[in-house]
Amino acid sequence: MHSLAVVIPTFNRKTYLRTLLDQLLRQEGSDFRLSVVVVVDGSTDGTDELLRTEFPAVHVVPGTGQWWFTRCVNEGIRFARQHLSVDQILVMNDDSELDTSYVSTLLRCYREAGPRSVLGSLSVTRDAPARVTFSGNPRTLRWLMKQDPYVPFMTPYRPAQFTGLHPTQTLNGRGMLLPVAVLDEIGLFDERRFPQYGSDDDMALRAVTAGIPTYVAWEAVVYDHTGMTSAGTVYLRPPLKTFLKSFFNPYSVNSLTKTFHFYRKHGLPLLWPVGFALSLVATVRAYAWKYRRQQPN
Repeated sequence: MHSLAVVIPTFNRKTYLRTLLDQLLRQEGSDFRLSVVVVVDGSTDGTDELLRTEFPAVHVVPGTGQWWFTRCVNEGIRFARQHLSVDQILVMNDDSELDTSYVSTLLRCYREAGPRSVLGSLSVTRDAPARVTFSGNPRTLRWLMKQDPYVPFMTPYRPAQFTGLHPTQTLNGRGMLLPVAVLDEIGLFDERRFPQYGSDDDMALRAVTAGIPTYVAWEAVVYDHTGMTSAGTVYLRPPLKTFLKSFFNPYSVNSLTKTFHFYRKHGLPLLWPVGFALSLVATVRAYAWKYRRQQPN
């Protein structure tokens, strides 16, 4: 019998959170015991009332409004380890959506991978036509920290083509399964260097470096709302001013400090500054050419 806690950070996304909690509470399967911990980081949209009236069994951890994603995840894990008897932690975004077989599928894949494994999920767009936004990265060119995905971003999702476990060196927070024993070994997420973005990839690389098998389970699908990500994300085609400001926002996906810390921590000695600089060039190029010139499908 698996015992796991789902940790969900949230801020002012009551409608999305209600959908996710409904789906979690309707999960099929008898081989697991599921607890849910929601970390409410200063929401003002009625999230607390929603949890109190509609989901009284959900454990609520109140934040200050300044915890951001990574500390919220860590505080949820700390709560689960202190107050709940669980063997695994499942990190989930508050705007994710799941099929009723998601948890049982993920745990089946976990048993195949082994008890010391870290697992991620396949990310697919909620809106039709369904497209794959994360499939894992089997290789990283370390001096550039360039990731090599299994399939290109926004590849059409055809379920029959996405099966099995696939080794990866990166993960995201939409359906990351972490054994408590692994967290005891390598520690919690790095909230100091990566307060909002990057802590999930950092965790995956730390696990790989420690020799912990790390996979993406392609049959465990998490549906996401791609428009709910950081305003500076290049594929959203933000205005130029918004894009440029995102480099100086420590909580943005394009944060210079986040990128600096990631390359310094995981890049090759002496060569990581080159990779850092080239990554900035690549981001600007993607904004100016790759996505700006594409027409919506």
